Amino acid sequence: MASIGSFGAAVRELDPDAERATFDFFDTEFTIHGTIPPMLSLQLGAAMVGKVSELEGNAAMYEAFRCCLTKPAAGDVKADDAQFDLFYRLAVDRRCTTDELIRLVFALLGAQADLPTERQPTSQDGPPQTSETLSSSSSDTPDLVSVEDRVAGLT
Repeated sequence: MASIGSFGAAVRELDPDAERATFDFFDTEFTIHGTIPPMLSLQLGAAMVGKVSELEGNAAMYEAFRCCLTKPAAGDVKADDAQFDLFYRLAVDRRCTTDELIRLVFALLGAQADLPTERQPTSQDGPPQTSETLSSSSSDTPDLVSVEDRVAGLT
């Protein structure tokens, strides 16, 4: 059989000089140091639509938080997972719900993809923006669903 190519050659890394996004969790500020790998994003999506078990989805969330909150190794400096450990302890000690963790992990995915992490108003000012070069009809375009609606089971 013929080869279809070579994949996985590059590792995505955050710019070390870029300003880091943060979030508050039980009145503690956390800094996002890493990205959620695309395979975990796929696994989280599969869990949301029932393609993988809840257990596999929970494991993907755990790893996603670890990836975001661990300072990566640099040179002779080892990776620092102290921030993830604090996050974990807070989640356990404060009995954070699975629903709240799901909301947070999807907010992190949205931030990573430069998507809004807060619900947008349902009505727009003026007519919707369209492109003259758009060749598909509106019926060909899938409806976009907010993370909050997906998590709440509204879709």
